[in-house]
Amino acid sequence: MGIRRDWFKNKVDILAQAAAVVLGLKKSGQVQEAAAKLEEAFRSAFGMDPRMTLALPLKDCLDMLGRGVKPSPELTAALASFFADWAEALEASGRQDEAALARQKAAECGALK
Repeated sequence: MGIRRDWFKNKVDILAQAAAVVLGLKKSGQVQEAAAKLEEAFRSAFGMDPRMTLALPLKDCLDMLGRGVKPSPELTAALASFFADWAEALEASGRQDEAALARQKAAECGALK
């Protein structure tokens, strides 16, 4: 159980660190850099491009990201924040379709209890 918890915590930490950096980038108007930084952090955490998750139903997305293990509430909250931040950066970068899908994924993750 401890290994799984550590694995989830590591993913949460990677996403949280990226969110802190992205906040500064967004404040300075560097929205494309913010989107790229979030995508880089997601790849670092999960070994995949976040765009792959946008077309998947939430259950399939979480199964893939959690490698078949139900994600912790902390991880689903971190994913909700990630997708919300990413949606904002995508929208500001003119990537409206991806932004809408990311915003939907954020809402779905946020609705999990």
